[in-house]
Amino acid sequence: MPKNKVTRITGIGSALVDILINESDQFLTTLGKEKGGMTLVGNRDINVILSESDQTPIVVPGGAACNTIVGVGSLGGDARFIGRRGNDAYGERFEKQIINCNVEPVVSISGSPTGKVLSVITPDAQRSMFTFLGASTELDPELITSDMFKHTAISMIEGYLLFNRDLMRLH
Repeated sequence: MPKNKVTRITGIGSALVDILINESDQFLTTLGKEKGGMTLVGNRDINVILSESDQTPIVVPGGAACNTIVGVGSLGGDARFIGRRGNDAYGERFEKQIINCNVEPVVSISGSPTGKVLSVITPDAQRSMFTFLGASTELDPELITSDMFKHTAISMIEGYLLFNRDLMRLH
């Protein structure tokens, strides 16, 4: 393949961490949480649910665009991810983990906590997702430049970003 061939895939989206725990149906009932689906919650809600579990959570990078770009990087592709994370341990972990998957991070850092999706997985493999979007909602169009897409053959834009009209108006 010629050296000047552009092959990078750049994804832009929500920088989230997925937190996974295995629990019983009774765990959800005791907490008064509905089984299945996705519920938007506050950061405190996620912390409360985690504090009630004796399981060691698995924490991995998440978000639709990020998951795709991590797959590209893990398979040896030239991959870049653009997003916004918090200046906290979850945000640092997110960035280190995508680097370990051969993804170049272009992430801005917020004073808000990193976004999280807590998935409580019951024995029947049903996921009950509790989502705190956090810093990921603060992706500022003013911080996105054309240089971030340099050498990009394909751009993958997370569908949820369509709700950020200012970000969609970028030229």
